[in-house]
Formats: sequence, structure tokens, C-alpha cells
Amino acid sequence: MATNSPFDAMSRRRFIATVGAGAVVSVVGASLASGTGKQPTPRPPGAIDEDGFLALCARCGRCVSACPNSALQLQGLENGFPNLMTPKLVPSRGYCIMPVNGCQNCIQACPVKVLQPINLEGLSSNQLSTKLKMGTASVDTRLCIAYALKQPCLACKEICPVEGAITTKGGEGKGSGATVRRPVFNHEVCVGCGACEYACPTTPKAVTVSGTGAKRTEWRA
Repeated sequence: MATNSPFDAMSRRRFIATVGAGAVVSVVGASLASGTGKQPTPRPPGAIDEDGFLALCARCGRCVSACPNSALQLQGLENGFPNLMTPKLVPSRGYCIMPVNGCQNCIQACPVKVLQPINLEGLSSNQLSTKLKMGTASVDTRLCIAYALKQPCLACKEICPVEGAITTKGGEGKGSGATVRRPVFNHEVCVGCGACEYACPTTPKAVTVSGTGAKRTEWRA
């Protein structure tokens, strides 16, 4: 009967290690590929430019813990390896209340200052986007109740804290021929806080926020 030599055992271990390493490389490679070609990640308010953010973010999660409205979440590999454990605005969990009451808890909690303070003093509601813009909200009319089903729903407009970010069109006529009011998003005024996405009652969400159009700043000690 043949016996296994130490060389055979070593070869098996090396084979297993090689296969394991290959699997890790495949997963990382797939995650990197999945992170390309997508819309920019919506970051917390005050985020510095993306290259600097990815390079300097401590991935400590303090901003997530500090958010009083559970609007932030650390990412996994779904948006690529460079984004791993970096914070993202997730409106399905909660929305940023900075436009409501000036909250800067996440900014104050950041130990490496990749979230910089924002001065909103003296700005009216419809001027906030000149300083604060985490991204841009948009509506998919194929999913929106008011557009697709022609049924009344303005949950997004009712919760929006920024004057003029969401207006309406329609609502004309009487009786069975009347049209319902439908939301219209003003991308220039929208600050990307995510309140509209949070309130949208459809599954999947008809209203979503991406990091497109976000205002980013320079890192300052």
C-alpha cells in the first residue's frame, strides 16, 4: 500500500493555499469591477474630494455612530474594494438632518477631518445648495405612484426640508378627467439629504439620491 510522503502533504497544502489566494483575488477583482461605471457614492456632508477622502478616511465608523438619524452606513465590497468601510449616505435607513437644524455631528466626530465644517449662517432654505450638497435626488417615473399609477402621492415633497427643491406639476381639471399633482425635482436647489428617498413608499424606491453633483471641499487641518 502506498503511503503519503511529507512532500505530498506539503504539495496539498500549497495547492489549497494557492486556490484560496486565487479565490480572494477573484473576489477583490470582481468587487473592483463592480465599483466602476456607477454613479458617485453619496457621502456625509462636508466630505473632501473623493481621491483625498478614500486616501485619508480612517474607516473608524465614528461618523456613523454620531449620526442622530441613522443616515450613514459603512460600505462593504458592493461598491469596490477602495470603498470598503467608508461611510455612505443611505436614505433608506435615514436622512441627513443638517438642512433641518444645522446638525454637524458626523463632521465633529471625524478624527481625520475628511468631513469639513460647513457654514450655513445667513442662508435661506433655497440657498443651502450653494454650500451644502451631498448629491442629487431624482425620480423614476416608471415607479412613481403619481406618474405611473396616476394616484395622489407627494410624500417626497411633503418631507423635503429645502424650499423649492421639489415642486409639482399637473393637478388640472375636474372629476374623472382631473390629473394628479406630480413631483418635479430641481437639481440645482436639491442638497441630496435623502429625505425624499426615505419617505418614498414604493419598493423599489421611485425616488433615489446619488452622489452626482455633490459639492466637495479641500482638506484643512
